[in-house]
Amino acid sequence: MAQIRSFGVLQTAKFIGTLYAAVSALFAVPIALIGVVVAAVTDKPGGYAIVLVVFAPLVYGLMGFLVAALGAWAYNALAARIGGIEVEIV
Repeated sequence: MAQIRSFGVLQTAKFIGTLYAAVSALFAVPIALIGVVVAAVTDKPGGYAIVLVVFAPLVYGLMGFLVAALGAWAYNALAARIGGIEVEIV
């Protein structure tokens, strides 16, 4: 068994933040398109759809970055005291 002793806080946060931004963009674009169609059919303003496409990936990416940085830092602090997660590498 091998032990994960620590994570690079900044690298982990960058990776997770980018991943969250990309995944949210995949979902934001179709939802925004649906919002534009609904707005056109119902004659209601649909400006929120553009806001969703622009800001959802930014917000999810930033929050993913912050939470991943905090999580990696907490893991490193705890792993230093009680040991890291054990994995079997084949």
